[in-house]
Amino acid sequence: PAGGGMWVGAKQDSFVSPTNPFVKDRKEKSVLTGRLTVTKLTVTFSQSSGFDTDITTNVTTTIRFNGRTIGGSSPLVGRVPVSNGSVNVPIGKETTEYSSVIRARTWLPLNITAIEWVGQFFNNTQRLG
Repeated sequence: PAGGGMWVGAKQDSFVSPTNPFVKDRKEKSVLTGRLTVTKLTVTFSQSSGFDTDITTNVTTTIRFNGRTIGGSSPLVGRVPVSNGSVNVPIGKETTEYSSVIRARTWLPLNITAIEWVGQFFNNTQRLG
């Protein structure tokens, strides 16, 4: 038909399930004798349009981000935002007690550039070696 091109594709989920963090010793071995409590994940994104994060413990909690940032370049209502930035995702669990999945909300773009974590490590045992 005149006046336009055709786009063809297949629907496919866009997601990532990051590996939970562990503290390592000076020999790059994971320290399993203490407890690492992850407070939050900071998800940094570029040219993305929102995402959902599922945190699974005994139940699944979904943290939603719609892609809109304060002072962002597309604050218009009715227009899909595509923005850059970072979002904090609260965790508050020990590293072995949760799993997370970050996924695109719809077919819109998702480009994760970094995932950082903040937490506390509790260790009362001495390590020899």
